[in-house]
Amino acid sequence: MGGALKASAIIASILLYSTIVIGSFVKALDAGLACGTDWPTCNGYIIPPDLFSDRSVLLEYMHRLVGGLASLFIIITFIYSMLYGRRQDKLLASITVLLIVVQVLLGMAVIKSYLDELIVALHLSFATASLVAASILAYSLATCKSS
Repeated sequence: MGGALKASAIIASILLYSTIVIGSFVKALDAGLACGTDWPTCNGYIIPPDLFSDRSVLLEYMHRLVGGLASLFIIITFIYSMLYGRRQDKLLASITVLLIVVQVLLGMAVIKSYLDELIVALHLSFATASLVAASILAYSLATCKSS
């Protein structure tokens, strides 16, 4: 199995975990609407001018940024899996992509709904499911004996 495929899966899992951890701080510090209801921008900016002067904006922005990077690495892993992976890896990669698409849409819905509690709970639930799927895929790829 290619080193790039294994690496992208491991990086995706680490980034997903980091997104969940940052998200817990966003929730705990009530920073969920620090970027307003703009999505994917933050208060209308790709990089908000108060990024380093407002802790809440920094937290919410980092949550979005790290989540975006996690999504990118999941897509990269999916593409590599489709090209080079075993059948089971293709299935796991497909499930992971599906979960992350739902997760991203729920993240947007959280913002647009002004932090509706049910949507927030679903967002965390799908984040956890995405992490589990990505971690199983990373483990499967990392322990694969074939080259």
